[in-house]
This record gives sequence, C-alpha cells and structure tokens, in this order.
Amino acid sequence: MALKCNSDTYILYIFILKWVSHSCLPLTERLIMKTLYLLALAALFSLSLSAQTVDVTFQVDMSQTTVDLNGVHLAGSFQNWDPAATPLTDTGNGIWSITLQLDELAFFEYKFINGNAWGNDEQVPFECASNGNRFLNTASSALVLDPVCFGTCFTCPIPSACTDINADNYDANAVEDDGSCTYSYDITFEVDMSQYPGVFTNVAIGGSWNGFCGNCDVLADPEFDNIYSITLT
Repeated sequence: MALKCNSDTYILYIFILKWVSHSCLPLTERLIMKTLYLLALAALFSLSLSAQTVDVTFQVDMSQTTVDLNGVHLAGSFQNWDPAATPLTDTGNGIWSITLQLDELAFFEYKFINGNAWGNDEQVPFECASNGNRFLNTASSALVLDPVCFGTCFTCPIPSACTDINADNYDANAVEDDGSCTYSYDITFEVDMSQYPGVFTNVAIGGSWNGFCGNCDVLADPEFDNIYSITLT
C-alpha cells in the first residue's frame, strides 16, 4: 500500500521534532536526529507524490484505415488537446499504441488522430463518447485499453451480419448489414386422397427443399377424413 501524507502525519512529525529539540540529548545528537526525521519526512512526501500517477496504455487499430504519412497521434485533456504532441508507435498488425503516466482516480477525454492535425481526428460514435470524445476513468493500478477500430466503438473488423430484426439470423451485435439475412415462413400443404382409387400406406411430399425425397416429409390425416396435410417451415 502506498504511503500518503496528511495533516495528521505532518503534526506527528512536528511533535517528534519538538520533542527532540527539548530532549536532554546532547546538541550534536539532537541535530543528527532532527536531520534524520526531516529526511524521513521528505521521503514520505516523495513516496506520496510518486504514487499519484499510473501507466495507461492506449491502442487503436488502423487496419481498416489508410494511415496518414505523419502517423497516428493521440490528443486529450491530459495534454491540452495538442494534435501533434503525442505520437503513437506502430506495434504491428495495424495496432498503434502509447503508454502514458496519468493521474490516478481521474477522468479524462481523448481521441485518436490519423495524422497530426485537427480535421484528421476520428468521429467518435455517440455510443462510446463523452462530448464527442472517448473517455476513461483511471484506477490506482496500471490500465491497458483494448485496441479499438479507428472511429468506432468496436474492435476491427467492424461486426457485420444480418441487421434485420425480422430475419431468422438477425444479429443484435452487428453494426453493418452484410446481406446475409434469411427468412422462413410456415407453409401448409394439403391433399385430398378421398378420390384416389389405389391402395397406399402413407402420403409424402417431395420438393427442392428436401431433394425430392420420396418419404422425407410425410403428411398426416389427424381427422381421418382423407385430408392429409403437413406444415413446413
């Protein structure tokens, strides 16, 4: 657990220093003890200050975007929104990243820039934005953000599937429709066998959906009225 300085700690050290100053120790020893306590107090403050930042790793996937000749940059509330001050490094497979030290337990907004100037910054979708920017809350430990596809709320590739809620294969996670929607309907087939002169044991239907199989879809006569039927989807 990191040490934290507060008023109680400070008062405790002042009390100790006063005690040392008024003790019956020889002057030389009192000076040495005072010096040691002052050094300890300075170390305590130093530890407290150093524990107030954490490493945050930002990552963006540019595999779906043509990267500007000036590379990829990061701008945010932690660096005065300078579009050219914080370049990311190409780590391979389209991923660009950078690790920064930010204040712990704090809120920040940021966005990625394809280049190093405003106008090339990403348009962050409403679903993952705050004031049109990406955002994060730091913790008291290091944070590695997942790679996000430039200008989206998702990882690359952008999820694409059937987006029609009425389709059989509707995908609620899809962002773009890929034309793969399929639909099915219930169709009831009926045939009246009352006028059939021959003898039969069952009635079946064949078609392109079952490869014209002779006995795959067998009709039933639940009312025993020679009306055979089957409902297929």
